[in-house]
Amino acid sequence: MSSKPPESGTDAEHGWGAMTPEAFNDWMDAMGYRTREEAAEALGLSVDSIKHYKTGRRSSDGKPVVYPLTLALACSALYHRLPAWSGRRMWAYQTPRSDRR
Repeated sequence: MSSKPPESGTDAEHGWGAMTPEAFNDWMDAMGYRTREEAAEALGLSVDSIKHYKTGRRSSDGKPVVYPLTLALACSALYHRLPAWSGRRMWAYQTPRSDRR
């Protein structure tokens, strides 16, 4: 699977960068984060970034915020309580190396 979004169609049609202020605020509510600081710590972002994602606008110039795909994926991973990727398979069953072809 490509890591780049498709060239045709809207972002929302493909799910690339389709996050909105409403979706971000819903995620914060679902996670039980009451403050920007809590969300910032969980996502490894600055409190100012969380402010921008909550409002959908940059405070410096009022321009719309671009929601990166990595943000949406991180929010989803945290919501589903997935651990950070370690490079090892996380499946319940793994074929032993000696049985692989």
